[in-house]
Amino acid sequence: MPSYHSKLVCGKSVANIALLPFRTKFRGPIQSWSPTLQSPAGGDHHVVTNGNGHHNGNGLPTPPVTPQGPELDIIDEALLYFKPNVFFKTFEIQSNADRVLIYLTLYITECLKRLQRLQTREQAVAEMYALAISRFDIPGECPDQLSGH
Repeated sequence: MPSYHSKLVCGKSVANIALLPFRTKFRGPIQSWSPTLQSPAGGDHHVVTNGNGHHNGNGLPTPPVTPQGPELDIIDEALLYFKPNVFFKTFEIQSNADRVLIYLTLYITECLKRLQRLQTREQAVAEMYALAISRFDIPGECPDQLSGH
């Protein structure tokens, strides 16, 4: 059984890492995910036009739904494919988007390692914030574990 690869196509890359848009409610330098979708009722509607992300009634992010099914951004793919992909010893990189998927899988693994020892939600939030702002190796820096050298 082969591992799961990213279905996203990227036009731009830096250091063999795809620059992919994603849904977010925060403004920043990355392009926001803002497709125009055909609603199930048949009318066009803009799911995101201002970079504020998709939200259902309770404020939680939800993937946009098209007649073909939900559209996934790279973070959705990483979460969806995390469990099956972590069981593979090897992963053939087929595109630069796959490298992003690998980095996100490694980041999710690090999050889970840090969260498993914590007891309260407040501790977990503080630990995830500390991880988010900590320094980490990026592609092109030494030691870059995914460079293949």
